[in-house]
Amino acid sequence: MKKKNKAIIFVFIIATFLCFIFSEFLLNCVSRALVYEDKIVKAEAILVLSGSGTGNRIKTAADLFHKGFGKKIFFSGFKVYPETTTSALMKKYALKLGVPENKIVTEISDGESSTRGESIANLKLLKKYIIFHV
Repeated sequence: MKKKNKAIIFVFIIATFLCFIFSEFLLNCVSRALVYEDKIVKAEAILVLSGSGTGNRIKTAADLFHKGFGKKIFFSGFKVYPETTTSALMKKYALKLGVPENKIVTEISDGESSTRGESIANLKLLKKYIIFHV
């Protein structure tokens, strides 16, 4: 029995070690299986959610805008400090990336700063500036 227990422990240790070494590869495989990507099509608006401190969402939106996939970029946001909002910070970066100011629409959310609150604010923002075709 002792040999069997040692073998099980050894296999467990090796499996744990391999999972640790290949964790990034394994997580990437799982993420590819869970993500569904639609084909990118031209639209009236490119809506960017806040919450990314790296600027990757804004950069991707600017790239899509420059390729003609949207006529305007929309940023809704919330206050992070007095006189500072996430939407203003996002707009500043988009301008730096070459998006014309007249093609950027920003608004400060009057609701909660959660994903749900931002979704509601974004829907109101889009309804205000774009005619929906339902």
